[in-house]
Amino acid sequence: MTNFNNKIEEIIRRGLIKASDRLKRVTLLDWNISEINIGPIKVDDEECICVYLRSEPKNEFSGVVAITEKDAEKVVKYFLQSYFPKFNTLEILEFFVNELGNIILNSCLSEFANELSEVIIPNSPHTIKGSKLFIIENILSMMGDSFEQAVVSSRIKIVVKNTIILDVFYFISRNFIKKII
Repeated sequence: MTNFNNKIEEIIRRGLIKASDRLKRVTLLDWNISEINIGPIKVDDEECICVYLRSEPKNEFSGVVAITEKDAEKVVKYFLQSYFPKFNTLEILEFFVNELGNIILNSCLSEFANELSEVIIPNSPHTIKGSKLFIIENILSMMGDSFEQAVVSSRIKIVVKNTIILDVFYFISRNFIKKII
């Protein structure tokens, strides 16, 4: 299992580095991958804005990016240089987090596609606001019976005046695992 874990970590790291580089160019913030863990995950039960996407049609890969509303506000303020448009703040936060999640999750999904020399088509990212634990549990239940220990969590830290954290989770099916090994 160690070779498998190393392979998965390498693919996820490549995807996160690609996403970090893209986000650095767009936001001018320093995005750092602080950890990648494979296996059982610990999920805090905090209120977050989450973005998730799944691969279609086989549902072999799902990913979730979670950020607290407070941290999302910080990123948006830094990105927009303290300018907030005069429309719903939650609306802009959800839009911005949706774009962040789309960049991060699709970068990793494309690395898996490159590794397998396959075309993997993701569905559109969806944004949900609520308990991180509840959202993760619901996404796992949508995945059905096809999942085993192939759960990867990672954390991206952005340090500006204080640390902003994004949690990223990947759920990989048995079929996907067999293709990678």
